[in-house]
Amino acid sequence: MKKLSPQQQQVYNFVERYCIEKGFCPSLADVARGLNLHDSTVAAYTNILKKKGYVVSEYRVARSLRAVDPEKGAEKPVVICNSNESEADHDGNNL
Repeated sequence: MKKLSPQQQQVYNFVERYCIEKGFCPSLADVARGLNLHDSTVAAYTNILKKKGYVVSEYRVARSLRAVDPEKGAEKPVVICNSNESEADHDGNNL
């Protein structure tokens, strides 16, 4: 398992907690707001986390960022977030 920097660990923990608490995956903007970071900083950290096997996401699919168990890989997610739900389902508003 590849060790994470404190900042990478913070992003990983946020993604994992967000999915558990909200029941759906965070957007990069959600992570940036939640951690008071710039969107580009979050994008850089999530790319590193993907390379290290700590998060996965589907290409060009909103809210598909998921924390995974790096020991088991993407096939065994720590949490499963339903990325197929629209934001209207979560906020009660039609966007």
